[in-house]
Amino acid sequence: VLTLGYIVLGLIFFGAIIYLWRSGYVGHWLIHLSRFIVLNVEFPKVYDRSDTGRNIRKMMSLLNSFSGFKMPIALEVVMPHFQSGIHFHIAVPHSSFRFIKARLDKIWPEASVRREDNASLFYANAVIKAAYLTRASEVSSTLDIEPAEKDVLKNFSKIFFSKRSMDSGAVFQILIKPTREKLAKKIKLEKPIFTTNIRLLAFAANELETDELMTNMLKYFKKFRSDNANFFSIIKARNSQKLAHQFSYRELDSNQTVFLSGKEISTLIHLPS
Repeated sequence: VLTLGYIVLGLIFFGAIIYLWRSGYVGHWLIHLSRFIVLNVEFPKVYDRSDTGRNIRKMMSLLNSFSGFKMPIALEVVMPHFQSGIHFHIAVPHSSFRFIKARLDKIWPEASVRREDNASLFYANAVIKAAYLTRASEVSSTLDIEPAEKDVLKNFSKIFFSKRSMDSGAVFQILIKPTREKLAKKIKLEKPIFTTNIRLLAFAANELETDELMTNMLKYFKKFRSDNANFFSIIKARNSQKLAHQFSYRELDSNQTVFLSGKEISTLIHLPS
């Protein structure tokens, strides 16, 4: 009888684990063990977003605050599944949370900056496609984006909401870390210089919709040009699950390195948008 009781308890335990895993709660708990706190930055609907130059300068001011950091910071444009709207997240190390929160409040006093639930973005059985960007080898000058293309969140809204089911989602992530001084001296870019990984992920319940989301995102980044050539080379991930893991844990991968100046990063992604 005792042995039968243990068997029943064991079956209940493993059944609960499978249920939690399929529900995403196990992934949720594991992500919470990571070293990052996610901040959601939101602006009032009536806020004036038209002064792109001002927005870029403010973003550069924020990036200058990161110059002494040893751990990476993640800047993320996120479209979660089963939610409306596009969100701007900054994932920061626990040790830097108060400092960065204070900087955000000072630079953008109009914004609402709140701590976001750091759960896994991806649900069980989602079809995930991923890619990352590198600086094209033929590009020697700095990134310059046409004014119409500078509002990343606005342009992503056009991409995502044209054809989208509620179980689909996507993310654009720039993981940044100040480049070591000795290495930075060898790179011909305006200071400060950051070591970055630039990632794109799309997911949905089926491969067709995932492919469509990813294709639309990649078309957007092909518009970024310099020296009369594409600024970025696009590398589609052979192992999308691995890139999704790197995204979730904000892991820098030396094979995905792109050196960008603070101005280039601010041109590529800035608040508000």
